[in-house]
Amino acid sequence: MIDNNTKIITIEDIIDMLSVSSKKTIFTYIQQGKLNPINKDDWHIEDVVRLQKELKKPGLMTKEVAQQLDIPVTTVNKYIKQELLPAFQEEYRGINCYFVHKEELEAFKRTHEVRRKPSKRHFYHAEKTLRYFSFL
Repeated sequence: MIDNNTKIITIEDIIDMLSVSSKKTIFTYIQQGKLNPINKDDWHIEDVVRLQKELKKPGLMTKEVAQQLDIPVTTVNKYIKQELLPAFQEEYRGINCYFVHKEELEAFKRTHEVRRKPSKRHFYHAEKTLRYFSFL
């Protein structure tokens, strides 16, 4: 685990700190010059903390907004395009994404009533079905 006295950490510590899924991502960061190992297995914690700040999300992603509102991501994107939900685009981990500030989402929740529409897959109502077949 992380040893703050020597400020040297292992690649497993880096994977945990940066929330990446594989060593391959770490090696990509090395090739891009974002990380510089002391040797093959040891790293300065300052380099990783700097990269951790660099990789921090600038807001909530549309998927996270959708989860908080309990609606599909496509609906969140629709709100953004209609300018009902303020959002901004920024590159995050090599992908251009929409982000929403937490404060903007809270303001949106206060001013808009958002409900999940009933699924169209369920085309019958259990109670009505029972009434229709109660003579059997």
